[in-house]
Amino acid sequence: MNRQLRTLALPTALTAALVLTSGCGTQQDGGAAEAPITDTSAVTVEPAGTGTDTEPEAAEDPAEDRGEEAGEAAPEALDIPTIAQTASWTETGDLVDVYDDVAVFTRGEDVATIVVGRAADGTQVWQRPMVVPEDLAEATDVRAMAVKGHRTVRLAWTGTPAGSSTSLLVVAVVDPATGEDLATSTTEVPAGTYASEPASLDQLWLGNDVTPTGLLMVIDDDATTAVDDPYDDSDRKGTHRVTEDLWINHVDGTIQVVGADGPVGEGGTCAPMDEPGTLPFVPSVHADRSSTMLSGDLIDLVDGSVTCYEAVEGVDGWAASVRDDGLQALLALEGDYSDWDQMTGVALVRDGEVAISGPAGHEIVSFLGDGMILLRTAPSGSWEDGYVYAAHPLG
Repeated sequence: MNRQLRTLALPTALTAALVLTSGCGTQQDGGAAEAPITDTSAVTVEPAGTGTDTEPEAAEDPAEDRGEEAGEAAPEALDIPTIAQTASWTETGDLVDVYDDVAVFTRGEDVATIVVGRAADGTQVWQRPMVVPEDLAEATDVRAMAVKGHRTVRLAWTGTPAGSSTSLLVVAVVDPATGEDLATSTTEVPAGTYASEPASLDQLWLGNDVTPTGLLMVIDDDATTAVDDPYDDSDRKGTHRVTEDLWINHVDGTIQVVGADGPVGEGGTCAPMDEPGTLPFVPSVHADRSSTMLSGDLIDLVDGSVTCYEAVEGVDGWAASVRDDGLQALLALEGDYSDWDQMTGVALVRDGEVAISGPAGHEIVSFLGDGMILLRTAPSGSWEDGYVYAAHPLG
């Protein structure tokens, strides 16, 4: 399939800083699934107030406490925030992805799924059930799923209408900030075909329990769909598909963003940290949607530039998320990454200076706005039993 490279007009900075005050961040239980609503429009919730208008007391001068002589310069404090031990809010649903300062989750499974958007302060700003579309109202084999897209959430339903010899794929492209449909479409697919899993940020694998299809469905931002040739990386060792026409070559430390018209930018060469085959097939894209990380190296998807991060002394993890002001979040480990008990905290790094804080036994998901970091843990010690997501304030 020949397509022109779609313009990546992505924001290059995260949203405005979230101001945390003593009244924000009360514990909210997001674990229980709420009863499905019949109105399919987004439900907007007013943000909670700060809960205080008391003026803070003036801080005492630390130089006076130490009895330092006038004019003696105190050591400059590191500009590294700390991660609160206690989460402001938690969510036991499945994460779709983080978009700027909204995290999108699903609760329930398949057609019983409810999709919700939660702001950085924990407010549920929208929710919507996976209501079966009218085109599939008479189908008995409907399947539904919500997947992250490049800049939007994608909802997909598949099923075979009564008396039809073909199945239908119904797609909704959803605004992650409001939960509202930006575009919808309906496409005929082979009988018994269903959306099985994402292949990239704008492609879905199509499965079939009777006859293997090996097909990819491309979903554009306007919900236009088209069947793509199966993805073949046999001649691109280390390639990671971002979208149908944007991918990353990563071999022996050499990293290059490639578009439909060829290389994007000059790329870069970083110290190899992982074998290419161990990297995720669908890379995790930062909340601002303009960059991603592979093996701890920051890759700008707009200009193709690569920032290499060296290992940090005293931290056996790697860069998992980087804020646009240069603040890195690394996982602090003691031994085997597969053992949750070995995750001793989160290292925040700026200009080579390190501060480890936050709870042990948590993985890094993403910065959430400027005032939160989203972590996840497996209370049972195994990811197979599900994750708990926790938003911790930065201060």
